[in-house]
Amino acid sequence: MQPPVFELSPPAPPLIQNEPRRPIVWAVLAFIFALLIVGQLYDYFSPNRAATKRWKEESSFETQLKIAVATGQVMPIFPGVGTRKPFDDIKKDIDRTSGPEAEVARYRAVIDFEATGKASQADLKTLNASDNFRDRQFALVYSEPMTKGEAERLQRVLTSDKMVDRLAVAHAFLRAGDRTLRNNVIPNDQAVGLLFGLGMSVVVEFLGVIALIVALVFVAKPLPDTPFGRPVNGANADRLAMRALQLLLVFLIVSLIPPFKAIWMTLLLRSVLLGIAPFVLIKTPLWGKTDQFSDYGIHLKDGVRNVGLGLWGWIAVQPIILLVEGVSLKVFTKLPAPEHPISVELASKPSIMLLVSLFVAAAIQAPLFEEVMFRASLSPALQGLLKSRALGVVVSSLIFASIHPTGIPAWPGLACIGAASAYLTYRSQSLIPSFVLHAVHNGATLLLAYLITG
Repeated sequence: MQPPVFELSPPAPPLIQNEPRRPIVWAVLAFIFALLIVGQLYDYFSPNRAATKRWKEESSFETQLKIAVATGQVMPIFPGVGTRKPFDDIKKDIDRTSGPEAEVARYRAVIDFEATGKASQADLKTLNASDNFRDRQFALVYSEPMTKGEAERLQRVLTSDKMVDRLAVAHAFLRAGDRTLRNNVIPNDQAVGLLFGLGMSVVVEFLGVIALIVALVFVAKPLPDTPFGRPVNGANADRLAMRALQLLLVFLIVSLIPPFKAIWMTLLLRSVLLGIAPFVLIKTPLWGKTDQFSDYGIHLKDGVRNVGLGLWGWIAVQPIILLVEGVSLKVFTKLPAPEHPISVELASKPSIMLLVSLFVAAAIQAPLFEEVMFRASLSPALQGLLKSRALGVVVSSLIFASIHPTGIPAWPGLACIGAASAYLTYRSQSLIPSFVLHAVHNGATLLLAYLITG
């Protein structure tokens, strides 16, 4: 009796065989990406951009001031816990800044009053010498005897969304003998929510360090050569590049949809169209061939494991993002502060429907669309073109970062997200982990921004 003979199945044929190269695809793709990046840079450096009109450190001090006020409102729950230190820390940072004199004087006056019950004469002199009417009115909060009627007049003049103005108005009423406004500068539920969100951020950063150590010690092993087991050489790379180009063109077309009167309706419509587009395009024949969802890592195999891997990746990348963004802000200290349009919308007290549409766009549609375009299409396409997996990941991650409307200092952190997502894609051979990482990151960032600006 002859022993059984086991033969290995022949390897799967390449996705595309004997197909001509299409360099025009790469040329058009590079041209459109270049236009988008130039457009972002133009908008970033444009004098009409709100961020360039603002004192660079102002948003940071606004956040610190809000946290200090929230701490002051919540900490009395715990007897014996002091609340002056946060204001002292802001004062030290303000003393080191080189912002406009009147703007700096506003913050110093508010901080000094919180710490000592009075503002310095030097800051009041600076405010009184300002050409800005509101600056001179700001000085009156701390320099003149205050009545309830005068406090109400100053409230009409100074009221804004800025924490420094809200505190100054509260100080005017406090000097007139009414503590009500000072005790509720931030509603208590918002104060508790803000401190809870910041506390959870610290916990995630700590867990991120542990996750990185675990990855380096226990999980590190060679990555597969390609994502999803598909070849990325030659015409296969052209095909993936064409898919990325199709998605990019869809994005541009959808962006041209005229806005509705209600912003949330526009956002929701665009999100639905961009969310459906990847699935429609994948099943649309390209050069006579039809792809499968699994060719782009969209499958439910090992679903629970891949969701867990995405959550682990999100936690692990947080300390890296924090470090990289800190260095970036130091390196690009002379450039305008980074700012995202969503942050602007959140600061304008959005409606519930606008909040929902922002969440859908940021935490569902954007991760889905961008992961298919960048991690499932562009990154492996660039790997084939550049003959290097690492270069493919780096270049696609930099492009991913630079088309975001945030500004140069935020790009290195965004590139880290792109690189981490690509790593998970290669590691798992699935797009699910990178989508989870991207979605949770955007959702958590949106939530924290809402807690800070709300």
